[in-house]
Amino acid sequence: LYLAKHWFPEHGGLPQGEHPAIVFPYLVGGKLVNRKYRSTKKMFMQEKDALPSLFNVDAVTSLDRVVWVEGEADVLAMHEAGYPQTVSLPNGAPAANVQHDDKRYLPLDTHADLLAKVERFILAGDMDAPGLALREELARRLGRHRCWLVTWPEGCKDANDTLLKGGPALVQAAIEAAEPYPIQGVQRLSGD
Repeated sequence: LYLAKHWFPEHGGLPQGEHPAIVFPYLVGGKLVNRKYRSTKKMFMQEKDALPSLFNVDAVTSLDRVVWVEGEADVLAMHEAGYPQTVSLPNGAPAANVQHDDKRYLPLDTHADLLAKVERFILAGDMDAPGLALREELARRLGRHRCWLVTWPEGCKDANDTLLKGGPALVQAAIEAAEPYPIQGVQRLSGD
């Protein structure tokens, strides 16, 4: 990550023009394929005609599990909590009533070969309506049988919020308590 000036339209009381921004570089195979810019007023812009890719996909080096969150800040929070194999879509969650916005999910096609080999996906998005819609659509597209669901602690909406309120241990507890995606007709047995 780095800071740079980037052009933004008028927003949040800022006039149109160049403003300081946090830059999130998107790398695929070590090659820069996109940059996402976040202004001080939390406006986001990306490079035009960039390769649709997942943020932090190059960190996926083991196929046992990959964590999905909703945004670059949550990827950073997960890394801080000890989960470097965390990815995010570049456009975040859809509106709660929009489930099949195929353009939003183009990065899944870009990384289809890699994603097909992953054993388990931990869906750890936001606990609001758009986040839950994203979780459902990712489970549908990735295969419900490979998905586990995270419930963030009471009063925490996402990974970053949980890290800020309870530190890495609280994030770890939520991830490790993830439950298999409920599939109708499938029953789980335990030796307890």
